[in-house]
Amino acid sequence: MDPSLPEEELKALQEQFAETVRTHAGQVQDVTQWETRRLAYDIKGQHEGVYVIMNVSGETDTITEIDRALKFSEPVLRHMIVRTDNQ
Repeated sequence: MDPSLPEEELKALQEQFAETVRTHAGQVQDVTQWETRRLAYDIKGQHEGVYVIMNVSGETDTITEIDRALKFSEPVLRHMIVRTDNQ
């Protein structure tokens, strides 16, 4: 996320994305926010970013909706969704 955002706005965005997951019958297991770190390359003119890791579970519709929400959120510099199978 954009490192120039105040801490309360970062938390509000995280809660907004978590609410999107819950609204679409998903569950948020864990949210971890790292401190500001240097990016491997510039994204949207930014040299640094705030990394947020959100572990969620849900059906395909849930994941599709959170992906859509992340794509259209201006403060999100880049996102990645990784599927992990619990065995």
